[in-house]
Amino acid sequence: MRSLTQQSIEDTRVVPGNIEVISIPIHSTGVYTLSEAAELSKCSYSTIRRAVESGNLAASSIGNQPRIIGAKLLEWIESGGVTGRSKATM
Repeated sequence: MRSLTQQSIEDTRVVPGNIEVISIPIHSTGVYTLSEAAELSKCSYSTIRRAVESGNLAASSIGNQPRIIGAKLLEWIESGGVTGRSKATM
């Protein structure tokens, strides 16, 4: 698997205003760190961590580091990205 920081021609397109949009697909069989999952889902690291800690986003550990399977990340995004944080505290 290529690094998330690597770009290829098919991942990059220019939209009006010369803003470069980078679209990196989430692979259902990919294994991602919390930082990578945050980057791919366009969420903050804290949001991903809260979702994992609350049990709303399934993660497995390799050693002491949590990893997220791409299929679970896609399911979480499609379900609305619930983190367990009360909307009343936002």
